[in-house]
Amino acid sequence: KPRYTLADLCKSFDKLDETMLRQCLAAHEENVHLLAAPRVIEDVARIKPEGILRAIDLVRTMYANSIVEIDPLFGFEHQECLKQADQLLIVLRLDMVSLFRCRKTLERLLRMVISASRINLVVNRHGQPKELPAAKAEQVLGVSMFHRLPDDASRINAAVNAGQPVIISQPRSTVARSMRDLARAVQMLCREEQPVSGRSPFWP
Repeated sequence: KPRYTLADLCKSFDKLDETMLRQCLAAHEENVHLLAAPRVIEDVARIKPEGILRAIDLVRTMYANSIVEIDPLFGFEHQECLKQADQLLIVLRLDMVSLFRCRKTLERLLRMVISASRINLVVNRHGQPKELPAAKAEQVLGVSMFHRLPDDASRINAAVNAGQPVIISQPRSTVARSMRDLARAVQMLCREEQPVSGRSPFWP
């Protein structure tokens, strides 16, 4: 239950410094810190692009790794975050609705002139019955899958309901190992700044 959110931070973004930002962060016992989204929909209007960009600049000096979760219907401030990101992860499932939305997102990123080498597709809940073959999805999207997280509904639901990450509650499970592998792979991309293999002519 965070005391402050991004909306609170944006009220005084012109005075934002490291001390103020730390006061707005909710801390987890595993040394993860969260700048929470607004609690009520009315507070969304209080978010300012300048506040978000200022917060990102500070976070990059304070932490080794930072993650920004972007709403699929991203606005101007989200676009600025996407342009600054070292790597982008698009999470999808292997069904036609998800592929359709993913394709639209890829096309929008392309119009934003974001390099294909920074865009990575991550399949969630891979291995569900009746899902589309990954090869077919890659053919439709024109991009190879970067990583596949296995379907493990029972462990994930238990972790979500308990508020405890599955990599902590079930560290030896297949899904937890897959999450750690994904984190290492992304870190390697960020360090080496190497393009992801498997790109197609869909990208310029």
